[in-house]
Amino acid sequence: MSHLGNSVEPEAASELAAVSAMNFASNWSLGPIECATSAGLLGLAHLFERGGEVSELDIDFTGSRDGSPQLLPLAESLCRNNTELRRFALCIPQNKGSGHRIVVAEAVYTALAGRNGAVEEIMLWNSGLDPQDARLLANALRAMVRIDLTGNYLGDEGAEVVANSARLGLRELLLSANDIGNNGAEAVARLISRESNSLQIVRLDINRIRATGFKALGTAVARRGRVRHLDLATNFAKPDAVVGLVQSFSSAGPLSLCSLNLGRNSMGEEGAGAISEALQRGAKVHNLNLKHNDVPLEGITALALALSSPLSSGLRELDLSENDVYDAAAEKLGDMLCANRILTELRLDMNMIGDRGAERIADALKGKNRTLRRLSLLGNKIGVHGAKAFGTMLAQNNMLLMLNMSANRVLDQGAEYLGNALCHNTGLELLWLEDCKIGNAGGVSLAAALRVNKDLGQVKLSGNQFDGQTIALLEGLSNSDRTISC
Repeated sequence: MSHLGNSVEPEAASELAAVSAMNFASNWSLGPIECATSAGLLGLAHLFERGGEVSELDIDFTGSRDGSPQLLPLAESLCRNNTELRRFALCIPQNKGSGHRIVVAEAVYTALAGRNGAVEEIMLWNSGLDPQDARLLANALRAMVRIDLTGNYLGDEGAEVVANSARLGLRELLLSANDIGNNGAEAVARLISRESNSLQIVRLDINRIRATGFKALGTAVARRGRVRHLDLATNFAKPDAVVGLVQSFSSAGPLSLCSLNLGRNSMGEEGAGAISEALQRGAKVHNLNLKHNDVPLEGITALALALSSPLSSGLRELDLSENDVYDAAAEKLGDMLCANRILTELRLDMNMIGDRGAERIADALKGKNRTLRRLSLLGNKIGVHGAKAFGTMLAQNNMLLMLNMSANRVLDQGAEYLGNALCHNTGLELLWLEDCKIGNAGGVSLAAALRVNKDLGQVKLSGNQFDGQTIALLEGLSNSDRTISC
């Protein structure tokens, strides 16, 4: 697959239009065309009139100074002349109610008509599409295996049109940030429930779906079992919505998902408890995102107990960032890590586990746990004592591949502890210590360790208190196999 450039201005588009059609193979891909202009689109239309063929077309007007891009000439040219188009992506940011509206749907409908029936992927991001536009595009959507209408104004009515129009071969449906509520979610649930549907990825994040919609989606996913990735983040759903979702998952036997994103809702203790019970009953979720969900100590304790059970054998990646994880909750997670032999990634960013919590987690990784590969503790009020505990752990644990301790008070002494440990560690590949208040003495300690340790492939140290000489010393240790950024 070939690509023509990353930015097309009018002059460049005119040059493209002058290229002989003989220079284009039928499987060329054009895009992304960033900050496109009407003049540039006219040039592309002329190019297609001359016989140019593309299989992928990606046009992005984000940041463009052209307030009224002319899409129809390009669309008409595509319809008449291009037979190879398979993927069409378009982004024309518009403000609802601004009084100036670009007729995206009509242009796209024209582009996909006739000889372009073979287009299988359509992406229309932030383009002001409303329910009326969805109805205009309904016939074209029936041919799609991937529909991405992120950041429009579909609402419940538009979501229903899209769901009712989708064919059974649809594999990905992305309707993030579309002001969709319960009715729209129920329409998507009916699509999921259809016999022989192929839908595997469903994104409904950044909407306003509540308990009724959550329950309908959970029932549909459990009934058909084909959806592998479900994203319901940032719906500001209350505990009852999460409880209803999880309980409906269990209506047709144990759940099996590759990823479930419930981040930035408000599940609290009740929602966390329901998830814990489902995990103990054998629900299998490879990646579970519970970021920013007001989960208190009791909820963290329930999750930790569930993940300590041999029955909860499916979870590999867990994100508990931005919850109420203090030192006591971190101790429960440390106990869990001593028993769990499955979890490979744990994210606890922007909590307050402190030195005490860090010491408990480090003890678990120093002792019984040899399966965790990635650990992120950004912004957790960890100080020198916590850094010392992780230094002791790293000197003994060669299974951890990634450690992020950025935005903590590691200081020079903590950096020295970590540096000493790195001289003995042969497993760690990624180390992030950005904004850790490390000074020149700590930087020199890390540099000495990096001369010995040849396994670290990426070290991020920006935002610390190094002078130019220390920065040069550290970055001078970068090579073709290693990147050190200060």
